[in-house]
Amino acid sequence: MLSLGLAFLLSGASQVVETYWQIPDKQSSEISGIFYNDGGFKNPARALRSSKIEYLKTSPQGYDHPYYWAGTIVRGGIVSEKANVWLITLIIFTLISIFIGGFALLRQK
Repeated sequence: MLSLGLAFLLSGASQVVETYWQIPDKQSSEISGIFYNDGGFKNPARALRSSKIEYLKTSPQGYDHPYYWAGTIVRGGIVSEKANVWLITLIIFTLISIFIGGFALLRQK
């Protein structure tokens, strides 16, 4: 899924907290507040999990629907030296394929 979070990851960030869809501000701020109070910088995945659980315990009825909390995720760990080598290899292979295909089409004419 393409997003601003993916751009940060590809730029070198190790992890990003983002949402799959737009969450209402009130619920988003509650989850974020719990997240940062739980030490979100130390272990984002664990802090996000515990903040979602705490939100579910304290949310009014009707606001416990997954729409209000399930879209917030932690992404990370996709950028490594192996991932960079794989990406560069894929780009080079694609460019070579395009060049060979274009050359073959020109030769047929």
